[in-house]
Amino acid sequence: MNFNPCIVIPIYNHHAMIENTVQSILPYGVPIIIIDDGSNQVTQTVLKQLDKAHSSLLLYRLEQNQGKGGAVIYAMKMAKKHRFSHILQIDADGQHEFKDIPQFIATGKKNPEALICGQPIYDESIPKSRKIARNITHFWVGIEILSFHPPDSMCGFRLYPLEDCLSLIEKQQLGQRMDFDIDILVHLIWQGLNIIQIKTPVQYLKGGVSHFHYFRDNLLISATHTRLFFGMLFRFPRLLYFKWHRRRSTHWSKINEKGSVLGIQILLWIFKHIGRRGVSLFLIPVLTYYFIFSSQARKASQQYLAKIHQNSDFFKKSPQLYQSYYHFLTFGFAILDKMAAWSGKIKYEEIVFKKRPILKKLASEGKGVLILSAHLGNTEMTRVLSSPHYKINTLIFTQHAEKINQVLKSLNQSTEQSVIPVQNMDMSIAIALKEKIEAGESVVIFADRTSVNAEGRNEWIDFLGAPAPFGQGPFILGSLLECPVYLLLCLKKKDHYAVELDLLTEQIVLPRQNRQQALQSYIQCYADKLASYCVQYPYQWYNFFDFWDEGKK
Repeated sequence: MNFNPCIVIPIYNHHAMIENTVQSILPYGVPIIIIDDGSNQVTQTVLKQLDKAHSSLLLYRLEQNQGKGGAVIYAMKMAKKHRFSHILQIDADGQHEFKDIPQFIATGKKNPEALICGQPIYDESIPKSRKIARNITHFWVGIEILSFHPPDSMCGFRLYPLEDCLSLIEKQQLGQRMDFDIDILVHLIWQGLNIIQIKTPVQYLKGGVSHFHYFRDNLLISATHTRLFFGMLFRFPRLLYFKWHRRRSTHWSKINEKGSVLGIQILLWIFKHIGRRGVSLFLIPVLTYYFIFSSQARKASQQYLAKIHQNSDFFKKSPQLYQSYYHFLTFGFAILDKMAAWSGKIKYEEIVFKKRPILKKLASEGKGVLILSAHLGNTEMTRVLSSPHYKINTLIFTQHAEKINQVLKSLNQSTEQSVIPVQNMDMSIAIALKEKIEAGESVVIFADRTSVNAEGRNEWIDFLGAPAPFGQGPFILGSLLECPVYLLLCLKKKDHYAVELDLLTEQIVLPRQNRQQALQSYIQCYADKLASYCVQYPYQWYNFFDFWDEGKK
């Protein structure tokens, strides 16, 4: 994408500040477009003098005041005529930090299809009423875009990609005044535009001229939020789908999890106060929409069920589309069971675990074990199984594990299970886990995922009749821990959950001479065991992506 930016300054009667603003911007060598939005004669005179003095400045005048939004929209159209690709909007009153212009331009050059937004850092000069109003607006924007961390919606310091903005303007009537910044931001997010924020100081200058009309503009902003809220309701299923799949090509471990903690809290609150049936009424239409419009996930489900059919007698004939839909619904019901486990509504006795004495005995002897699990069934049920007799530690690849631990502990004080955050699997993590093993605790890691830190560190192993990539990490970790290695799965039966515990090996040993061969052998053993359970409980394996990665092999 061609990157050719200009700076746009809408102005209405800021004659006292505009010369200083222009002189501060000129050294950065970016062309400037000034839109005179029906200013008085004094301002017109100052602008004409600036226009004559600087060849890199383009001056346009609107005879009647259109408002900030109207001026910026006009500027976008003029910028397009001059073949600019982006506009950097800057207010004329000197509130913005001009030193940050190079950072905006550099970020835009690296991300030409993104909207670069200023994230203001305020000092004590901001009026309290303005601060309160901004917080209210940000709250509503968060609802309108379904985000717990919305970008700043009122800061005018932004780098807009013209093509996306003009396309939006052609089909959508946007606010023309102080509601413009909010309106265009939300609509661009609805269109799927990536948002990048840059922290930048903003100050309210003493004696500065503000054109914010308290009654008129607050009324306009309130009306805009009302319109955007109902627009969100109309787009709700599509927005959910987009949030889940905007990065469908991204490695599974890199999906943004900023909202995970609050998301867990909200889901659990709904579950507690509305109940399982209420959450089901919400989940079923969402999963249905997900099934219809997520072709990648739907195809992955069909691919997987077809392999089950080829390798077992579970399906009498080739699986049909409705069976993939049932696969999706089963995933939704598993989410409800997770919430029940998190909130302590599933009791210790409600899970059948015939081999429980094995873990108890090992723990009593001070012998911990490495448990390799999978996205088959519902391993969350092990939160119920964890007890003072044997503590279970689960590795998850997220920076939010401590907060998740706090949430889960607040729900169920009796749980002895902890979540260990892992961002980089290194020797320090291995040493910490070794200490837990020696203390008689168990360590759980999901082994049916490719490597997080190095996507090339995978082994291609036969799984359900075709080569599939499995990460080396869990098995190399097992060799360092020098302990028994088990496969543990918690599977849904007709009226209860049953825990399956299978010994994979007493110890993973990787000799130097045939290390690769030995590693593949251990991974194949795990894959064979997993496959044997998949053909018995096919609807309970929740990997809605091309697990076999057929485009690479």
